[in-house]
Amino acid sequence: VDLLENKVVLCVPEGSDKGIDSFDALAEHLKAQDILFCMGNSDVPVGQYTQKILAYYDLDEAALAAAGYSNGLSTTIWVDEQKERVDIATILQSQLAEIGVNAEIKVSEWSSHVTACYNGDIDIYIFSWSCACPDPSIIFNSVFNSAMLGQGGNCSRIVDDRIDELLSIGNTSMDESERESAYKEIQQRVYDLVPWVPLWVDTIEIGANARIDSMPVTATTAWSIKNVILK
Repeated sequence: VDLLENKVVLCVPEGSDKGIDSFDALAEHLKAQDILFCMGNSDVPVGQYTQKILAYYDLDEAALAAAGYSNGLSTTIWVDEQKERVDIATILQSQLAEIGVNAEIKVSEWSSHVTACYNGDIDIYIFSWSCACPDPSIIFNSVFNSAMLGQGGNCSRIVDDRIDELLSIGNTSMDESERESAYKEIQQRVYDLVPWVPLWVDTIEIGANARIDSMPVTATTAWSIKNVILK
């Protein structure tokens, strides 16, 4: 008697134009090399199951990995003029080329870059996001709320009912534990859905002076000098 049975489920994004409605169809696309395919490593169960599926369809894992996007694909990486971001775009361009993706880098001044991101006239974009206010509602709402598409700040154009529901809880609840729970779930959901890929976090450098007293150090770049004492 099998006390435990594992099943592999094929999930396809809503609105996909690839016509993948079965593992048979997935195998045909892999043989035609007209899709990109990511899988887990063999040291995790999902990777082991995938290897068995590939073997069932006589697909060679190593050959698929070597082929990349053999029929070619072109895209554009949008970035502003800040050197660190242009450097990141250049690294991404090189890595994408290794799998057959030809990426053009489009550098523009900040206002033009922001306008293009807001309008959705982009394939891949490099952006920054920081917040002087430490409340999660300010950090999450404009960039992940479906009501904020485009000019509101949701440049990734993510639309997710659960995130919207959790944001509503976080924005309106007076119960701090309920808010904390909602924002923790948002953080995990954003991690799972991957509308963004975080690349780096800047280091905030702070200078100190022995004459200054009672100035709180915060995790943001906003400093409160309300109760600061100058000796």
